[in-house]
Amino acid sequence: MVVGPDGVRTGSALLAADSADRAAELELSQESADLAGDLERRRASFEAKMAAMRAEFEVDEAQAKRLLDTSEEAAAAAQANRREQERRRSSKPEAHGVMSTPAEPPDSEGTPTPDRLHLTLFISGASPASAWAVRRLCDRHARSGYDLRIVDIYKEPEEVYSRGLLAVPTLIKELPLPVNVLIGDFTNEPQVLAALGLPTPRDD
Repeated sequence: MVVGPDGVRTGSALLAADSADRAAELELSQESADLAGDLERRRASFEAKMAAMRAEFEVDEAQAKRLLDTSEEAAAAAQANRREQERRRSSKPEAHGVMSTPAEPPDSEGTPTPDRLHLTLFISGASPASAWAVRRLCDRHARSGYDLRIVDIYKEPEEVYSRGLLAVPTLIKELPLPVNVLIGDFTNEPQVLAALGLPTPRDD
């Protein structure tokens, strides 16, 4: 290496210094390029992952929307079905809940028969014996005939509330007036007949 006056490099020293500077610049440039490439690859990978997550979210969102729509349609259909059943129940009583019998004709002397009985019997679903006892008495003693409506408190709770019932079985004589209410045991025949306004058979 040759150094000139005042320590200034000359000749091969100058060439060597220039070569070293260029090598350092190239190395720095390569590092910058490598760093930029690495950042670009990371950015591309991140965007691909985000796109995949967005697509998956959109699929899940679409499925959830379909399920929600299906649930709402099913709920609306069920509600409409319940309303229709309630409308049918309110507009027409169940056939098995009403029993009617014809009245007997007046006797030969023209004596008028008592008014026809209109009865409502409130029971729980598991107490058919009460209905049987009332029908048995009415069949034997209601000469004018009777209409017996049987109400299951579990199927028609709104009527139970509107009537203010406190216990079952409960038998209500609606007509002829006055209204009379009998609660509990219907096996006491004289008591039931008196509540219904029917004559009590006399012992011969």
